[in-house]
Amino acid sequence: MTVTFTFSEPVREVTFSIFDVDFGTNQWRDYIRVTGTGPPVSGTASYVPLITTPFGTQNDNSPNQAGSSTVYLGPEPAASPAIPATDAIGNTGGSDNTQNFGNMTASFVQPVTSVTIRYANGPSQYSSGTAGNQWIGIHDITFCTLPDISIVKTSAPFDTSGPERFNIPDTDVVYTLTVTNNGESTAENTAIVDLLPADISFFNGDFNGAVAGTDNFEFVPGSSGLSLSVTNVEYSDNGGVTYTHPIASGYDSVVDAVRFSPQGIFAADSSFIIRFRARID
Repeated sequence: MTVTFTFSEPVREVTFSIFDVDFGTNQWRDYIRVTGTGPPVSGTASYVPLITTPFGTQNDNSPNQAGSSTVYLGPEPAASPAIPATDAIGNTGGSDNTQNFGNMTASFVQPVTSVTIRYANGPSQYSSGTAGNQWIGIHDITFCTLPDISIVKTSAPFDTSGPERFNIPDTDVVYTLTVTNNGESTAENTAIVDLLPADISFFNGDFNGAVAGTDNFEFVPGSSGLSLSVTNVEYSDNGGVTYTHPIASGYDSVVDAVRFSPQGIFAADSSFIIRFRARID
């Protein structure tokens, strides 16, 4: 028997439970295989879930059967047949409807678009006897959508005390990046890269003069849960290929890209703002 869950777009943290994976001589000899597919990561699009039981066993350590669990997870030590890390079998007796001996939970770290559960009779090298009536239960299927990040960039004159001289050489412009997580899931390791227009010089000084603080940017965290310091801002002099440029004080005309890396977990349904200055040359 094969059960497949498909998703119209990648989702993460797909988790579900399978009940009653057990073994009885000449009766049930349950064998489970769980696999997932999704966007390629490090050259592969096929993923193995982490499979756990109420007794703490999991499919990436060995040995993988503990206490009174009837669920056996591979791989097994070399002296016994190896069980693939995708698999679980029942091999130590039955688990009735008031026990959790045969329960297992599978969860995927990677985003997936498809998850397949295969259920069959256990191979003879793991389970002896003739197969009889068998059943399992699939339960508690949960997942999260991926973050949905959008960025809006706007510009305005820095000096608004007099006539607004915009796009005029030797005047400063303020760029504002508004970054929003529109999704229902948090985001980690957020990095914002801005390729700067030609004929401007990034201002490496006190961004807002009389206002408290001396950073060359302004960060408004909103409800994002993030923070940003000068050590998390990097500069490029080769169009964003690398970010190792040692920025000069004052106006630096060599900077052609800036990378901001806010720290923390970007909350769902939230936004933050970054502002910085540049001179029109």
